[in-house]
Amino acid sequence: MSMKKYFIEKLTGIMRNIDLVERDIIQAATEMDVKKLQKATQSLAEEKELQKAFTKDAVKWCSVEDIVSFRDSPYTWRGVAREILCQHTLEYAYKYEKTVTTSERDLLISTFGYHLRSAKIT
Repeated sequence: MSMKKYFIEKLTGIMRNIDLVERDIIQAATEMDVKKLQKATQSLAEEKELQKAFTKDAVKWCSVEDIVSFRDSPYTWRGVAREILCQHTLEYAYKYEKTVTTSERDLLISTFGYHLRSAKIT
């Protein structure tokens, strides 16, 4: 299994869990069940941390082209396409931890937005 496929699989699973936990939070708030709400909120924080960790690892182990292709991953929730990468972690990783070429930076900007303009260039 390629690294790209591995990370897409893991991040898609994490996003599915995040969506389910968000649904549980709404249900707990509607039912006014404080214990369920606290448990679901803690679970959401854990899943989001896991998403950040896998995003950081994906940047470390995958090429820029692979990262860009994550944007086309087929994950949807109730008919809405969802981004599987943590945007803030992605920006931080390319700004402080991993260097890219000018053409790779331009590709990142065109795919993920102008906030990646500060990516570190080699």
